[in-house]
Amino acid sequence: MQAELGDEAAILGVNAVGYEAYDEDFTAGFSIPWLQDTVEEEAWERWGAEWRDVWVLDADNQLQEIYSLNEHDLGVEADYQALLSLIRRAAS
Repeated sequence: MQAELGDEAAILGVNAVGYEAYDEDFTAGFSIPWLQDTVEEEAWERWGAEWRDVWVLDADNQLQEIYSLNEHDLGVEADYQALLSLIRRAAS
């Protein structure tokens, strides 16, 4: 998806505290930036993030949408296109 977006928007991942040992598994085969949350930062807790959430932010880093990959399968073309469209709308 990042390749389709080009410079239009950036995708990055944030791993929850306690799952550091799985960073290599999560990023295998992907080339997006991957951040590790820390006990000190508590980004997941402060944001109220859930496992497999995609947070779509606009150019001002304001939340536009939360897209759950637990509810949507990016292997389904309609779900993939829906997320791509959300990201593109937020980036414009």
